[in-house]
Amino acid sequence: MNLAQLLDRLRTTPEFMENVTLWHEAQPQAAKFGPWPADLDPRLVEVMRKRGITDLYSHQSQAVAKALAGENIVVVTPTASGKTLCY
Repeated sequence: MNLAQLLDRLRTTPEFMENVTLWHEAQPQAAKFGPWPADLDPRLVEVMRKRGITDLYSHQSQAVAKALAGENIVVVTPTASGKTLCY
């Protein structure tokens, strides 16, 4: 059974759906990038680039900039969106 078949089965199973309040499938979106914050230590940027991280996603850039400014942050994004680099 592939993922599409599993989702179809769940969607048509009343016992499952009675616990679902909303079924929404988000469409893919192009990634949005932000700059490396100017206050970030350049050595850290260099290490990241050597590891293949050449850009930050916009939420990462914003989170790091706010943290460097002494603000508290909370990052809520989907799985595998790069939250770890925010912290």
